[in-house]
Amino acid sequence: MARRATALKDLRESGKTRGPLLLIAGPYEFLPYDDSEKRPDAKDLNPLAQAFERFSYDAFCLAPEEAEALTSQGVAIPKDWIVLGPEPQSRIIKKDGLTIAALFFPMQEKMNEPPSDKLMDKVSRAAKELRDKADLVVGVSPWGLNAEETFTKLKKGAVDILLGAGPGSGIYARAEPYGESIWTRAYPKGKAINELELLALPDRNQGKDKSSWELNANFKAVVLPLDDKLAADQEIDKLF
Repeated sequence: MARRATALKDLRESGKTRGPLLLIAGPYEFLPYDDSEKRPDAKDLNPLAQAFERFSYDAFCLAPEEAEALTSQGVAIPKDWIVLGPEPQSRIIKKDGLTIAALFFPMQEKMNEPPSDKLMDKVSRAAKELRDKADLVVGVSPWGLNAEETFTKLKKGAVDILLGAGPGSGIYARAEPYGESIWTRAYPKGKAINELELLALPDRNQGKDKSSWELNANFKAVVLPLDDKLAADQEIDKLF
């Protein structure tokens, strides 16, 4: 966590010259999505929450089991954090004249299974409604790799960017399918930050060459490892 604090400070500094910075945290920052990884000690949940709150994300979401774990330890969930549920939820964010809609996908009954048509339709409708309000629609999913891949193929271009989490490997960045959405997935154990730099927004009213995403043409992608090359932030270190 202390290295993440340093990485975020560095991103904020670079953002002063590169343009507005948007920070979004998806689910499973507090708990693993299954029993294959060790759960944090209960005593660490409060300092984790304090650290994440200090990081001042523009949007932050929790899986229901994470919210339950926090409240069971008497940790107050910040009012602006979103707890995922059975329906899509959204947050409108303004950044230097740009309007971004963060669309939080609903939870599935069984993680990483093919999403039902009903569930995908819910998300697609919510995304379509947000397009009238925002320059960019960013989906945040807990569904897992297989379910997210199904969504990107069957609901092409429903969201401009899909930030994935849950079962499956991390993904550096893909323009999927046919460049209609950028899809990136968090790497496990919180040991990296996925960074997307948008050089230009696609113009959906133009031809395909101007209406699609293309890596290193109108966006760049970097995975920032939180390794010992980064100095630990002393204030965050003191929390643990």
